Amino acid sequence: MNKLIPFLFFIVFLSACRANDENKVLQEVAFKDGVLTEIHIEKISPEIQQIKLSELLEEFRFIPLETNEKCLISNTKIHFSEDFILVGTQNFPGTARLYRFDNNGNFIDEIGTAGRGPGENEGESIEVIHYCEEDNTILAKWTGRNDNPQLYHNSGKLLFEIQKPENLPWHHFRDIYSWDDSIWFSSGSIAGPNIMSFRDSVALIFYNKDGEILRKIPRKSYPPDRGYSPVGWNSSVYRYDNQWRLYMHGNDTVFNLADMNLIPYAVLVSGTDAYPYNQSITPEQLIGKYYLNILAETPNNWFINKTTTNEANVREFAPGQWGGQYSGESQLIIVDKKSMDAITVQLTDDIFNFIPEEYLSMGLLEWQDNRVYFALPPYLLKDLIEDININNITNETAKRVIEKIKYIPVDDNPVVFYFALKEGFEIPVR
Repeated sequence: MNKLIPFLFFIVFLSACRANDENKVLQEVAFKDGVLTEIHIEKISPEIQQIKLSELLEEFRFIPLETNEKCLISNTKIHFSEDFILVGTQNFPGTARLYRFDNNGNFIDEIGTAGRGPGENEGESIEVIHYCEEDNTILAKWTGRNDNPQLYHNSGKLLFEIQKPENLPWHHFRDIYSWDDSIWFSSGSIAGPNIMSFRDSVALIFYNKDGEILRKIPRKSYPPDRGYSPVGWNSSVYRYDNQWRLYMHGNDTVFNLADMNLIPYAVLVSGTDAYPYNQSITPEQLIGKYYLNILAETPNNWFINKTTTNEANVREFAPGQWGGQYSGESQLIIVDKKSMDAITVQLTDDIFNFIPEEYLSMGLLEWQDNRVYFALPPYLLKDLIEDININNITNETAKRVIEKIKYIPVDDNPVVFYFALKEGFEIPVR
């Protein structure tokens, strides 16, 4: 009988471990010859935890963009390289512009030329900016005039335009990425009805600069022919460990892109409160439902944006075509790969002491791989620091930034706040 005691204890221990693993947000399951990571979204506590910016971010830089008549900026679309900053801006009612600044905010040059001639553009805004460190090229995709994306050398010289693949309207394909120096790819749509364009029947497409389609990965699932079905918002395409990864609404899987194929890597297990893609529902049934986007991934963490719909004023304006107004509330989820747990986060500003929490929860932060940044115009920054008594601030970084803001002219170009994600962020023990 005594020999059974250790054995029974071992069984109880294994059962306890298994039950504990089943409660983890992060779980690993067998898949073909390896394992697949599952992230169980509905196992994440709804309790919101406050996380200070300094706990999550490092390498802070305060970058006032130079102001002169050659580089006047209104709104911003920003892309960082190692050596400079690319800033796209609307120039209403004129053509959008793309400017380059050094890492201190000094103006270098303008990329691209406004006009209707060869190699010029008439875009009303700039939708895509990418810099490829490997071959020193700048990719710009304009929107508003059906312009083709343009590829520039680091010197600013136009190399060529990337021609539109047949039946691929650029205004439906809102992303374009460099696969190598001669191949580009775009994600399509795998959620909602297949009525608008070729985009709605393809998951991923690879093509060359002449618009020749080299490979396309078809869509597999469609909603019923009648009734409303939610479409997918923008796909999550990001770099991790020198490899492209893709997450698309309508499929819970996160894929590695390898050899122009989709290789399953992880699954976002969403549960019953997620958007019911490729099903026929009423628009009102979207209220209280959420969809996900992956913001970034590091060796220790996943950063996921969860948007819950609180308004869906949608109607059918043509047979099978629906449109209207959606609104929702976004929350940041941080997954800890080490503890296999996750939290819902409200970021708080302990670096500058003047960025309101509502700004940090309304999508102020932009994400580019392991970089996090935002840009604010001087007039708004001055409003934020107006009632601050600097004598009450003990944070030396905040003091320096506030003093600098005071001397920036109110009509100057925006100020960029830059950070790097900490690789070793661990979520607090609950």
